[in-house]
Amino acid sequence: MEASSGEDDAVSVEMKSGLQLILCALCDSDMHRKELFGSEGVEMVIHFLKKRGEGFYSGLGHNKLLLSIVDCVWSCIVGCYTTEDFFLAKEGVCLLLDLLCSSPKSVHDLILAILLELCENPNTVSHLRSWRAGEGPTAPTAPGLLLQMWREEEAELGVQRDQDGCLTDAKKPLVHPQQTDGQSLEPPGASILELGENLRAKIYLIFCAVGFQDLPGLSAEDNVTLSIVKRYLDFKVGEVWEEVCAELVHDDIRPITPDRESLERICKISEESAKGVMEEQRSLLQRREAEELQQEQLLYTEIKSHWKQQELVKKSWSHYVSRTSNYEVLKEVKAQRELSKTKAEIEADDIHPIKRFIGQVISVEQTGAQGPEGVQVSLARVSIPSAGQDQVQTSPNPDLEYFRPVSVKH
Repeated sequence: MEASSGEDDAVSVEMKSGLQLILCALCDSDMHRKELFGSEGVEMVIHFLKKRGEGFYSGLGHNKLLLSIVDCVWSCIVGCYTTEDFFLAKEGVCLLLDLLCSSPKSVHDLILAILLELCENPNTVSHLRSWRAGEGPTAPTAPGLLLQMWREEEAELGVQRDQDGCLTDAKKPLVHPQQTDGQSLEPPGASILELGENLRAKIYLIFCAVGFQDLPGLSAEDNVTLSIVKRYLDFKVGEVWEEVCAELVHDDIRPITPDRESLERICKISEESAKGVMEEQRSLLQRREAEELQQEQLLYTEIKSHWKQQELVKKSWSHYVSRTSNYEVLKEVKAQRELSKTKAEIEADDIHPIKRFIGQVISVEQTGAQGPEGVQVSLARVSIPSAGQDQVQTSPNPDLEYFRPVSVKH
């Protein structure tokens, strides 16, 4: 089959579909044959899964080929841990999720059923948590994809939700018009029959295997939907008890007082659970609004800083142009620079000490030795006022501070 994978004629596609259906019939409910299917069979399945339903609407039978390969996974791989491990090692779960993204809605029920069965294998959960629909941190994750399918399913069924996807009816959080229109009072009731008619039950069970906490890549809208999925079983149990009460009323059966009180208490608990979910959803939306407001403020601050910087650059350029093109402005700038320079010099002079000292020769003595060593010079230090003082000391006998004699060379 792999050798002729490039052929797209109707005959080859029909042959491949027929061979896969034969394998399904042979391996179904036979664990030994599933083991014989082995790694080579898994390689064949992986080869066709990588095509992701190409040519589904071509009219050449690719739709049958896709259904047969999905059936092959169900019949030949699921249930045998050895074959499942081969399938998981070849990224089979990721390929099923890719197929779930690209295939038509009619196949979603089968793919979700396979994923649900594979969740019995403990190695499957890590693949479901790590898968992304594309490259980058913003690509949809498997939990995000399942929650999106949940919203689409409820929109198609006509379940009452507000514009944010929140609950609007605490008494009937999951009921849709089709369920109430075709409601049957004969067992099983409409709440039980609808479990197999839509995808919500399978999505809930997959989340039970994956978990409801620390799921990657979820938006605020996804968390709002997740709060409903998390309580799906409680809401469904409440629906069943509501139908029990309706059947008793329809059959004119009056329960005894303890039973009636128990029924009322059960229905009240279900309604309170729905109100708790509604409160949680309001909290999630308020948190999202606060985060959006904070992001807007950060963006506004960044824009304001950017415009302020542009204004400073523009003002600096305008000032430079005026200095180079207007002679009067240029003279004014030059005068300001000279004034600043003068002030700087005055400030520098203020740092110097008030009095300065210089040396003065007061005597020269001959010692009789030959050469320069025979001359001794005595120096004195005289106080001289610094610039800016009005009076100069004129005392005839200034105080002199003598230094020791030193030898001076000629």
